[in-house]
Amino acid sequence: MNENYKLGIPIAEGEYASPTECVLMCGFLVFHAKKADDDVRQFARRVLDVVFAAAAEKGFRRADLLETMMSKREPSPRMRVLAGQATAAIGENLAFARVIARANVSAGGEQ
Repeated sequence: MNENYKLGIPIAEGEYASPTECVLMCGFLVFHAKKADDDVRQFARRVLDVVFAAAAEKGFRRADLLETMMSKREPSPRMRVLAGQATAAIGENLAFARVIARANVSAGGEQ
């Protein structure tokens, strides 16, 4: 694995998140962060779209359910499990970062 992704996906200077945490953060930004800038919400939407498509290519079939759960204001252990299944279908951290690159964004959030 590329050494840069052993700790996770870079989200800020010196801070990392797991792919599952990234998906859940994007869900929060899309559905609940009403004060977030539109470009931030659009970035998060693009990430969710490419992640769900990549996970579906690998057999994950519950993106609709996961998205519905993320749209509600009630986080649940099941939602985290589904997000984990989606990202596990994609693969390791580096594979996830490559999927994010398809959305024309870097793992660090720059466009």
